[in-house]
Amino acid sequence: MAGTPSAQARPPAPDRAVGQWIEVALDEIAAHRVDPLHASRALASLSVAMQRAVVRATPAASADAAVDGAASTVLAYFFRDDRGRFHGLANRAEHAAAGSGAGRGFALGRRSGEELVARAESDGADTPFTGPIPVGPELWVPTPPGLLPPLLPRWGSVLPWNTSEIRWHFARSRLRAQASRPSRSRFERSTTSLER
Repeated sequence: MAGTPSAQARPPAPDRAVGQWIEVALDEIAAHRVDPLHASRALASLSVAMQRAVVRATPAASADAAVDGAASTVLAYFFRDDRGRFHGLANRAEHAAAGSGAGRGFALGRRSGEELVARAESDGADTPFTGPIPVGPELWVPTPPGLLPPLLPRWGSVLPWNTSEIRWHFARSRLRAQASRPSRSRFERSTTSLER
């Protein structure tokens, strides 16, 4: 077929590099005993940063190096004590000449990673709970022996993925308004609809 680019002209997919960084992230999550919600946040940030880096990579910028730049940046944010390890894993791409494909890819990936770090810094997940713990017969209470505080009581206010902040806050206020209305029985709803 004339006019179609050959498979050899396209750069190889960075599946191997992505898989290696996901394994590194899972190892870090296990080693640090990260709770499921924070683990999903770290994995989502890492995956989106790598995906953006690959999409933005051009033939002149190595996609594998872009993945290395994005992944090392995001993981260094979430697991600060292992920052040196991540930069060591990305060392080859990080120290490539700026004009080379690896150097351009790494810089591009670093920018994608920084975007996701900025999102993580402002999503509210790290905001500490400072309010009083509500007390009542049907509410949660700490149990012995640890009497630990509630796990992530502010998680409902964390900026979610796949929606804009404005729509999220609007939806939350609508749900609260609906929850505060008195509930009508199914019979009341059916008779009201019949009267119309």
